[in-house]
Amino acid sequence: MNRRRFLGHSAVAIGGLAAASLTRRPAWAQGPGPAVVTSEGARPAVPYGVQSGDVTGEGAIVWSRSDRSSRLIVEWATSDSFRDAQRIVGPAALAENDFTARVDLRGLPAGQDIFYRVVFQNLAEPKALSAPVMGRFRTPPRAGALSRSPSRATRWGRGGASTSNGAA
Repeated sequence: MNRRRFLGHSAVAIGGLAAASLTRRPAWAQGPGPAVVTSEGARPAVPYGVQSGDVTGEGAIVWSRSDRSSRLIVEWATSDSFRDAQRIVGPAALAENDFTARVDLRGLPAGQDIFYRVVFQNLAEPKALSAPVMGRFRTPPRAGALSRSPSRATRWGRGGASTSNGAA
């Protein structure tokens, strides 16, 4: 290879490298931009936690209070991992209800631990969600079913539970 040919090939290679470096972004600008971060002030708070009640073999009521107008969202499952969780988008918690809302959970399995978590969605900024608050309750077994523990037997019926310690 003569000198003239070497210089020609070198110039083409250097030009290609220069063009590639112009089209490439700097290392600090690589990848997609960050996700939009919601300000903490936009997130509803759940100052009083969450409550459950009126538990039956097939349903329960879950309620909570937010610090502003927001929508109650409840997820429930039969395991604390929330595998196969059911999601219920509930009513809006508004000032006329003191920012409280409740959801009537239906179709719950009898005799099961039910794990639930509640979040509130800001009505003014739908992407702003409260931190989740979790709770747990147990549905009673079907009416007439016998539940045994080592020291007692409990029979569930319409009026509640009756317990015996096994003494005759």
